[in-house]
Amino acid sequence: GGKIDAAMTCSGGRGTSMSMTMTGTYSPDHYEGDMAMDMAGPEGRSMKMKSHSVSKLVGQCRGDEINLDKGAKS
Repeated sequence: GGKIDAAMTCSGGRGTSMSMTMTGTYSPDHYEGDMAMDMAGPEGRSMKMKSHSVSKLVGQCRGDEINLDKGAKS
């Protein structure tokens, strides 16, 4: 497994900016991580967002999953 540790900032001009951090762990069959984003817009507008994601491998893809009807059993 491994670790994810990232940070970035962007400036879009006209008073807009964004900063984001990501941390987490991963292995061949799962990952778990956190993300935090802070965005500033013109005229004092801003937005903050946080997320936590967990994923686990449940089996191999067959390639036709996207075409299954809702409620159909595979």
